[in-house]
Amino acid sequence: MITQPATDRRFQEESMIDLEPTATPQEALPTEVKVLHGWPDADRLLLALRITEARISEISAKYDQQIQEAQEAKAQALSPLIARRDRMEAVLEPFVHGHQDDFPKKRRSLALVHGVVGFRKGQRVVRYIHGEAHTERLLRVRGHDDCIELRRVLVKDRIRKLPPSELAVIGVAVDQEERYFYDLAEDPPIPYPKPAESAEVPDEP
Repeated sequence: MITQPATDRRFQEESMIDLEPTATPQEALPTEVKVLHGWPDADRLLLALRITEARISEISAKYDQQIQEAQEAKAQALSPLIARRDRMEAVLEPFVHGHQDDFPKKRRSLALVHGVVGFRKGQRVVRYIHGEAHTERLLRVRGHDDCIELRRVLVKDRIRKLPPSELAVIGVAVDQEERYFYDLAEDPPIPYPKPAESAEVPDEP
């Protein structure tokens, strides 16, 4: 559910439109509506949104709980198997290390009936023996500038705080657009009286 800051609530109270409902109670505006005929319709559509959001939260909480319970059950079922696998691997690895002489000549692996054991080269990892700064200096001295990448990033958060006169000099414009929003009321959804003019609802096929 979208929270509504106090400032927005004060603005809403100050700008609230005086709606004149009829005496006949009416449920929220149908979610299939395509045209609104006034602010009463807009308010009833917000009610429909509140009801929908509440249902989304209800279903999400239900399935989140089921997912959590399933994950806990999965972890519990797998725990002894994973522990067993770890124990077997802990026995196998030192045995293979100690019997490399049994591998065929010029081979780094040995094929057995139920699998293959051996050694393979991992990814080559660069390690700076005397520190990165030392290596960078020697790369420059020896003409390997292509091995050095300097990234310059403009910090927009700081740029936008510069005075307008400075922004004009450096050729920067700070744009700020007005964006549509809606905040749903936090109270439990309640039926809203039907307005004098109802919104158009498409005919069912």
